[in-house]
Amino acid sequence: MDEKFLKRVLTEPKPIGCPCCSREPHIILPKDTVCNVGFGVVTLRIDGEMVWMSDIDTETNVAWLENEFRYKLDKCAVATLQFDTPLHDETYEWDKNSRQWYLVHQGEGFA
Repeated sequence: MDEKFLKRVLTEPKPIGCPCCSREPHIILPKDTVCNVGFGVVTLRIDGEMVWMSDIDTETNVAWLENEFRYKLDKCAVATLQFDTPLHDETYEWDKNSRQWYLVHQGEGFA
């Protein structure tokens, strides 16, 4: 893992949101994670610029995003992938060396 993360990687995430259906976020985001959160949005930002945003019908996964934006990800200073829902949100930061997304923030969502 690159030591140049802008934020500290969370190593002990907690389930946030609905007590019945919340899940503990992954520390390293699996490549097959679907970038669709239903009522909410997933955004990919590279060097502060939003380059991709999900919609209600998105079936894209993390591996597709990495492939689609490979050139930009290889050259960027920082890239983040944010999953924002009403009851929880998670932000992952890209590590160029390991080519993985690491959890750097989790919150209570936008509701």
